[in-house]
Amino acid sequence: MRVELLGHLRSTAGSGSIELKLGDKVKLNEALKMLPEELRRHIIDEHGKILPGLLILVNGVDVRTVGRLDIEVSDDDLLTLIPAIHGGAL
Repeated sequence: MRVELLGHLRSTAGSGSIELKLGDKVKLNEALKMLPEELRRHIIDEHGKILPGLLILVNGVDVRTVGRLDIEVSDDDLLTLIPAIHGGAL
């Protein structure tokens, strides 16, 4: 599976994308646990829940609209991880 990284996730990984070899179909939460540790800690918490302020797309579709982390993904899918940009008060 190709994992496309945007924002600070790109600099954390040192690349705009990485490849995950899943083999068979797996649930998205299992695929996220396969990410390198330095990247994974910006994506999911220790209980496997998506951290706030992160948009996760599978093949361009927001996972919140199609079953969240229970959807199945495979090596043919594109996972896009987009951190929200937050600003402060002026």
